[in-house]
Amino acid sequence: MSSIRASKISHSKISSPNNNDRDSSGFMLHHSRDTADKQWDETKVLILTGVSSIFQDFLKDIYQLKHFPRAFTLLLAHLEDSCLRSSQEVSLASIKSFKTIVTISNDFKDPMILIDLWRKAWNTWEVIGYGISQSMNADDLAERKQSSLLLGDEAELHSLTLSLSCSSAAPISEDFTQDTLTSFVSMFIDLYHLISDTFTLEDVSSLLSVLRNVMVYSTSPQYRPDVDHVSPLQEAVLEAVQSLDMNSDGVPPLVLADLAEYMTLAFLSPPEDGSNKNRGYIPPSQRKFSTVTYIALNKKCSSLVANLFRSYAKSLPLYTEGVFERVIGAYGLPMKLKYDCPPSYKHGDDKTPLWKLATDGLLEVLKIGLESLEDFGEDVPDERFVGVWRTLVDILEGSLLSPSSPPENMKIEELDIDEHFDISVLNVIQNDIVVHMGPRVPIEIIEKLVNVIRESSRLYYVEDVMIEENGTIAAGKLCDRSSDIVGTTGTIVPVMKESFAYASLMTLFTLCSAEKQGEYIYIYIYVYYLEVRKRIAKVAIPVLLERCEIVLKNYTVDEPLLGRCPFPRYLMGVRKEEMLFFLKQSIQLKLQENILTTDSQNVVKQLLLSGPRAHLFYLYPSLCSMITCEDDVVVGLIRECLQVVGLEMGLSSSV
Repeated sequence: MSSIRASKISHSKISSPNNNDRDSSGFMLHHSRDTADKQWDETKVLILTGVSSIFQDFLKDIYQLKHFPRAFTLLLAHLEDSCLRSSQEVSLASIKSFKTIVTISNDFKDPMILIDLWRKAWNTWEVIGYGISQSMNADDLAERKQSSLLLGDEAELHSLTLSLSCSSAAPISEDFTQDTLTSFVSMFIDLYHLISDTFTLEDVSSLLSVLRNVMVYSTSPQYRPDVDHVSPLQEAVLEAVQSLDMNSDGVPPLVLADLAEYMTLAFLSPPEDGSNKNRGYIPPSQRKFSTVTYIALNKKCSSLVANLFRSYAKSLPLYTEGVFERVIGAYGLPMKLKYDCPPSYKHGDDKTPLWKLATDGLLEVLKIGLESLEDFGEDVPDERFVGVWRTLVDILEGSLLSPSSPPENMKIEELDIDEHFDISVLNVIQNDIVVHMGPRVPIEIIEKLVNVIRESSRLYYVEDVMIEENGTIAAGKLCDRSSDIVGTTGTIVPVMKESFAYASLMTLFTLCSAEKQGEYIYIYIYVYYLEVRKRIAKVAIPVLLERCEIVLKNYTVDEPLLGRCPFPRYLMGVRKEEMLFFLKQSIQLKLQENILTTDSQNVVKQLLLSGPRAHLFYLYPSLCSMITCEDDVVVGLIRECLQVVGLEMGLSSSV
């Protein structure tokens, strides 16, 4: 075949169809076979198909022949060469022929007799896969190729296959079709049935590398739409991954890590040269690989990852090898993009935004993952343990404080739904996440989370009119009123998500509250839970008190400037409602004991600031300064606060 191919190449340079589209014998040629190249392609397809059928149909009769291993190995070499260095038609036929020889009929009772040959077939499949993606350099590819072929009579076989690996060989094709790639991936399942018992962890790693590179192959002539449904190639890759034996040690972490990377393809350019550095969000219109969206793949992998993680959450390598952290990061990417995510549908019925699907998946994974992470204790290195929490808090910050804006055509009802969705995330943080922030979680991570909640609780900005030095009026500037306590007559600009802001305020109060939450069967679990809650409360209480004090002082200073005019709600009402909320919650709040620390040597002060009403004693000066407020409702609540303070000191109106 090598000599025939050489003569064909030289002949094709001088041969061309005659003007009458007839061959030398005078027969009419169809346009699909009107050149020597096309005729040779058809010949190769017939040869490969015929030879592979012979191997399949007569395997039980010929496998015991003396030279059968050499013949089988030589066929693999030609299949590999024809696949990588031929036309699209021949390449597809080579893959189909490859599938034929590894599809064993039921008449062949013991395929394990030929396990050495099936392993050669696997090595050939690897070489083809790496060749398609060209992710290996020439030396590595040649070395892997030699290892897949020279397992028998090396010298003789090497002479037969030398022309397939010499420097004069044709270059690897750069336009494999999606059909060829799909067939290549699909045939692995048939091959895996033959070699599953000998498939090592190194083989799994190599397989996943090939599948990943083939799936992001970027130079196919055409691609299938993949917004509402995964493409055939993506479906084949997922089926190949799911065919692996997940009960083998080390397989679930590898698979989960790769599926997590698949989830990010909808938002990131696929990695080049194996690099994963500096991969930020790239809009679909600006990507090098813009012909494929990977949106349906993201939705399908989100579900697969959640289900697979649930099944193997008790596997220690998921945490020691950083897989849990990568899964959290994969879910977190669309959460941080939020409204900047690409549309999740084009014509389909499932219109759930990608960021919501990711949030649901992440919360499901966290519930069992954080519990398992805590149970493993010191078995998980500090670096991995802290990495999980750092990644998680970064994602929560990006999600709750996302700078993305909703589309202008979004309905108010849809905005309300999204706002309540964010509130549900706050509830999960309060009930299912902070309870696991034990002693190994650094204080700075807890502080960051509490500050995220504090920032989420902002109800408004103040648009102050700035006066330039020359006396002209500058444009309005939004100022953060949480950072100052000076009077202002600027315009109040409420935030869009007011209910979410109030829910965040409520979360701050709840984190400091002594009220029992949840039921615990074992006393030691409850004791640990109380210790964790106290640790969180010690971080949250200064933030809450600062928030309260600024609101009270701002209102006290600003009210005289505004006078008695009945200003509309957006000017003063939202601020009054915020202050009333703080006063009411402060009256009801009972703190955990000894969470408010003081450097004072005053024994009385230490005693007052260690009790359940420490927040009211702390705010006592601000409350007293507001007693002259002209609003009866405000004064009534302040009076009630002071009465609670008196009762806490053992004083009552009857005394």
